[in-house]
Amino acid sequence: MSPTGLLQLLLVSIIGIYFLIILIKKWDAFPFLLLPLVWYLPEQTSPGRLLENYIFVRWFTVIMIPFLMVIAILKRRFFKTIRYISGFYLLIAIFIIISFISAFLNNKSLFDVLSYLSIYLRYPIFFLVLTTLDLTENVMRKFLILFSILLAIQFPEVFIRYSILGIKGDEVSWSLGSWGTANLGIYMIYGGCLIIAHALHKNITLWHIAGILIFFIIAIFGEIKTIMVWFIIVILVTVVFHPFQTKIKKYIIIFVIIILIFPFGQTIYQYWNKVHGIQLANIFQSIYLTLQGNVGTEDKYSLYRLGILLRIVEGIRQNTTTFLFGFGPGSSFIGNFSGIPGLIIQYLGSGKDTPNQYASILLDVGLTGLINYFLILVFLIKIWRKSLNVSDDNQNMKLWAIIRTAFVGMIFYYLIVGPLYYPVWRFDASSYILYFFAAILYQRVKNGEKKSKH
Repeated sequence: MSPTGLLQLLLVSIIGIYFLIILIKKWDAFPFLLLPLVWYLPEQTSPGRLLENYIFVRWFTVIMIPFLMVIAILKRRFFKTIRYISGFYLLIAIFIIISFISAFLNNKSLFDVLSYLSIYLRYPIFFLVLTTLDLTENVMRKFLILFSILLAIQFPEVFIRYSILGIKGDEVSWSLGSWGTANLGIYMIYGGCLIIAHALHKNITLWHIAGILIFFIIAIFGEIKTIMVWFIIVILVTVVFHPFQTKIKKYIIIFVIIILIFPFGQTIYQYWNKVHGIQLANIFQSIYLTLQGNVGTEDKYSLYRLGILLRIVEGIRQNTTTFLFGFGPGSSFIGNFSGIPGLIIQYLGSGKDTPNQYASILLDVGLTGLINYFLILVFLIKIWRKSLNVSDDNQNMKLWAIIRTAFVGMIFYYLIVGPLYYPVWRFDASSYILYFFAAILYQRVKNGEKKSKH
């Protein structure tokens, strides 16, 4: 065996042993202990990385999460929460039914259905497993600290690869794989929500401002356009839905942010143009012209990131059955399991056309599947709304209150913005962290309801 092969085998063995120790010794703490694996492991299967010959490792969560569910069932915990979130179980069941109907209508195999469901339902199931844990203040704090450390580690790596090695774009982060900027953008969006939430609860400091500035600098190095276009909007959403004590304070903060956006945004925008040219200007112009209806069909369909969605909607609406139930589970990205291209490749245009989440799920299970999965995520918003009624006067409750405030911006990105850019509902990077925070909110709501009954 070559030295590289031996190193790869040793790495996989260490990861396996680490995973078993977690499950045996630290069951209630596994969410933060598994975070480094979810952060790095799938991305190391990219070309030129440590595990490029072990592509199956990219989907280790497909096996890991059902395994965690089995353990929760054996511990007689899994179904104890069903009376509190029966609606969530129901929505999962409906999505399974829709997937089987779509498979039946399109002559898809049982393997196609199960492999598809294993990808899209693994994190809703992960949420159900998390609701059985005792997510203590200590677990929350360790998770946030570890998340902050992992995110901070990325910055010197990106800086060195960009400034010294001259590497930029998708390859700017070696540790996060060939398309690491997608994950890094998501992590920075989530990190920004946490920074703003912390500032709202603890008063803003220079450290908060510095953290936000670093995100924009890294975005320029890595050409992460989602930060440049959407970061400020996500931050505003976080602020708008924060439960201020007085409305006047809320309006003042929003006004100050909007006023500061213009000089700050102009400076960042000008520096971006020096590094990457006028691509951002072209994107904004294309979006504006499309919304105004001043472009032809071909130009509209080549619109950055949205073109593929417009073409797919135009294509599937010609047939009512296909529009409602799609071409069958797994049709868009068949290659993940079967080694052959998916249908979504046929809809890709030239330029920066990229498969996004809405386009993918419409091809797979149609409008009914998209609406149902959307409702699964809306259920998480319902949990957040209930959490607003839980008192956080106790000093020990401040940490979860910060998570509650940050969650609004995160779910806005995950539900609305992210799906226009990437298939984020399939991503470990975006899903693991979001569902963990949703479980934190759920547990606080449940505990609050129990206290009110006594």
